Amino acid sequence: MNNHPPDEFYIGYADRAPAGIARFVRRWTALLVVIGACAALLVAASQQGFDAATFEFGQMRAFQGLVATSPYPALLVQRPGQSVSRYHLVAPGKHGADALVHDLDGRPAELAGSLIYRGDQTMIEVAAGSVTPGSPEDSPVGTRSEPDILGTVTLQGEIVDSKCFLGVMNPATWTPHRACAVRCVSGGVPPMLVVRDSAGGVAFVLLADAEGRPSGKALLDLIAEPVEVTGRLERHDGQLFLFADRSSYRRIS
Repeated sequence: MNNHPPDEFYIGYADRAPAGIARFVRRWTALLVVIGACAALLVAASQQGFDAATFEFGQMRAFQGLVATSPYPALLVQRPGQSVSRYHLVAPGKHGADALVHDLDGRPAELAGSLIYRGDQTMIEVAAGSVTPGSPEDSPVGTRSEPDILGTVTLQGEIVDSKCFLGVMNPATWTPHRACAVRCVSGGVPPMLVVRDSAGGVAFVLLADAEGRPSGKALLDLIAEPVEVTGRLERHDGQLFLFADRSSYRRIS
């Protein structure tokens, strides 16, 4: 005579599962929920955090300074003491600011816009129609300083579009951002080489050709890729520039 209880069997159309099967399902369901939650926490903890970058979207500020247009538009603003801050200028959307200030090189101006900033880099998205030429006596900056010629160097890094990278989007690097970056640089946003060292330091270097002209359109095929470039490094009012022709760039693995 067999004294063992019969094996439980669940029929899909039954109102309730047998007690043993129900207990088994509840235990494994709870265990899988716990495992899934732990896995999600581990994945989240392992993700690299975004770098601090800010776009003050919709917040308008007034600025006054001296306009520089070469190789890319900038506003030189007098700081306390004798220091000068160089603010990159861009237009709304995926456009540079050349059309807004092209006839104001070396002249004081007032403008309004929204700040974009990351690290020691500051950019202004200039509001359309806000640029007003000033008179020389109103200029908060006397003259542009002479550039520091730092010599011929070889740098490695990633070419990004400076507007998105400095704060409009975060992150704004590598393949996921390539299509957007190409459109921005095509529209006149200055290309920037982001150089990182083994100690975690980072340098932001604007790129121009060997003659000091904008080089963005010549570099479109290299955007969001690791590159090496040899050229002339200069510092203009605190901003690093690398002057090199397209033939001086090469992809690296």
